[in-house]
Amino acid sequence: SEGPPACERPQRRSADRPQAMVHALQGDDAARNVARQLSYAGAITALETFLRETMTFWVDHSEDTVRNLVAGHPGFKDRKISLGKLFELYEALRAEIKAHMQAMAWHRPTEVAPMFSHGLGVTLGYTGFVDDVNKRHDIVHRSGQRIDGSAVAVTDQDVANLAARVQAFAKDVEAKIEN
Repeated sequence: SEGPPACERPQRRSADRPQAMVHALQGDDAARNVARQLSYAGAITALETFLRETMTFWVDHSEDTVRNLVAGHPGFKDRKISLGKLFELYEALRAEIKAHMQAMAWHRPTEVAPMFSHGLGVTLGYTGFVDDVNKRHDIVHRSGQRIDGSAVAVTDQDVANLAARVQAFAKDVEAKIEN
C-alpha cells in the first residue's frame, strides 16, 4: 500500500514483554501463576493494539485506505446521505471511520478482517487466535477460571509460544501491507 516510508510507520509492540515479566518475577507458585495468566492476557492485548494502531495509522496517512473503506466496508458503503451533507460528511470522514474503529472489539476476526481486507487489501489469517482469546477472556473476566470453575492453566511455555505467534502474525501483516 502507498503511504509514508516504513521508518515513519508505527512500531510493532513487543510481544516479548509478557514473557520477560514472567521470567523476572520471584515469589510463590500462586503469584507466578497469576503473573503467567496476566502475561498471557497481555500478549492478546498486544495483538489487539497492533491491529488497531496499524489500521489507525493507515486511516490517518492514506487517502486510498479511507476511500477503500468507504467504498467497500459494509459499515460505510451502504449508508445513505443527503447531498446537502456531502461536504460536511467528507470533512469528518476520518473521524467517522475512527469512531467506528473505537467501538470495535479488536479480538473478533469478524470485525477486524473486513477493516483490513477493504481498507488495505490484506487478508488476515486471524482465526488462529480464537482459543487464545477465549482463554484470555476467562483470565480477565472470570478471575482465571473457566465457566465450570476450573482454573485456567498457563505455563511459561504457553506465554512464550503465544508471544512468538503474535510476533509472527504481526510481521506477516506488515509484509502483506508492504506488498
